[in-house]
Amino acid sequence: MINLKTKNWKLKNIELVIFDKDGTFIDIHKYWGRVVELRAKEIIRYFGLKEDFYKPLCEVMGYDMETCKLPPDSPVGLYARGKVQEILLYFLLSHNIEASIEDIENIFQTVGKEFLKEQEEYTVTIDDAVRLIENLHEKKCKMIVITSDSRENAIHTVKKRGLDKYFKGIFGAEDSKEPKTTGDIVKKVLTKLKVEPEKTVCIGDTYDDFLMAKNSRIKACINVSTGVVTETQQKEYNDFAVASLSEIEVET
Repeated sequence: MINLKTKNWKLKNIELVIFDKDGTFIDIHKYWGRVVELRAKEIIRYFGLKEDFYKPLCEVMGYDMETCKLPPDSPVGLYARGKVQEILLYFLLSHNIEASIEDIENIFQTVGKEFLKEQEEYTVTIDDAVRLIENLHEKKCKMIVITSDSRENAIHTVKKRGLDKYFKGIFGAEDSKEPKTTGDIVKKVLTKLKVEPEKTVCIGDTYDDFLMAKNSRIKACINVSTGVVTETQQKEYNDFAVASLSEIEVET
């Protein structure tokens, strides 16, 4: 087992580290910015809308076309797939466009398959996170990925970046009927891996990751501000917050 420490805190006797994907070790802005663009285009095609809807659709999903960044309140940066779909559905219905959750899911699936063809171009790793993953691997610490993204996308992303050799498993939205925030998926995985909650931490960039850790009763969530949530915001609810994963030292 290992210890994780910064100048402000220390987490002892860790056997398993759970990594979120987007905003944690994958640059969320470039990746999800492109996904939002493709989703907006497919929505316009699917419902036969005018091109005037393109920018508002990008904005409602949480992508600022002026800065090419996800703003701090970005739905795709903060929420799980289902919540983003609900936000989109409300937007469409408010504009008198007959739509259903099934329509939105079909659009997301179509875009997911289309994005796979160009995913590598828009998938950029965060250097400090990769260094931590490599360090943990060298210290024989178990690691897995739990993401709100689809399992297929997550596996493809991790493999393309050559990180799959570091993880014992990659789990996505399909692996639990419950939202990530409930901690249900964590409980299932810990049982499968035979790892105790008190020997487990997760690393993520949002409040959802914090809730996942709290509701699964694992030791802690380490929040990192490489996504859309600032370190100041994270410290309002989590003592284990860092600006960069380079701040974390791994002890054996």
